[in-house]
Amino acid sequence: MQDYLIVKGQIDPIETENPPEGYKPNEWQKLDRIVRATIQMHLSESVYFTVQSCSTTFELWKTLSDTYEKKVAATKIYLIRRLYNLRMKESDSVQTHLNEYESLSSQISAQGTTIEDELRAMLLMSSLPSSWETFVTTVCNASTTVVKYSEVTSAILTEAARRKSFAKDSVDEAYVVQGSTDRSNYQGRSSSRQPTNQRASPRITES
Repeated sequence: MQDYLIVKGQIDPIETENPPEGYKPNEWQKLDRIVRATIQMHLSESVYFTVQSCSTTFELWKTLSDTYEKKVAATKIYLIRRLYNLRMKESDSVQTHLNEYESLSSQISAQGTTIEDELRAMLLMSSLPSSWETFVTTVCNASTTVVKYSEVTSAILTEAARRKSFAKDSVDEAYVVQGSTDRSNYQGRSSSRQPTNQRASPRITES
């Protein structure tokens, strides 16, 4: 809205309550009403009722700013708390977890708060489950300076792919071993059940 008013040359009423030099009283009052009406046209009904009693554009803008800043602060606290408390479960998808973490980080940045790159990386690693402790230690020890967020995310995806491949190989090997055992057991049972071809010789008795 501010950019729009600047382009229109109507920014003065939201920056000062009294007319700057060069304005006649009736010109300032007219401009003030125009700018106030323009802002009100872009407000939702619920927000409009909070400022409808404002008599000047300056008062209206200040009321909106105070209300918005309070909401922004509450939103920031909520998002930061979620980011700090975010934890990945052992059964969760790594990619889904990374997407959620990145989404929260982006929302916090959109609210005007910047999280340093190294802190983002540290928070991400702290959100991993206990089975990733060795991985986290390895990444921290491998870093000669600061831990970079992009490098951590890349390492996590690589490790997730390695674990997935290892799990698949383990399952395939288990099937092979189980199949071999089943065949051996079947052959053993078959051998013990083979019928004999020998027939008893008839007994001859003398009369």
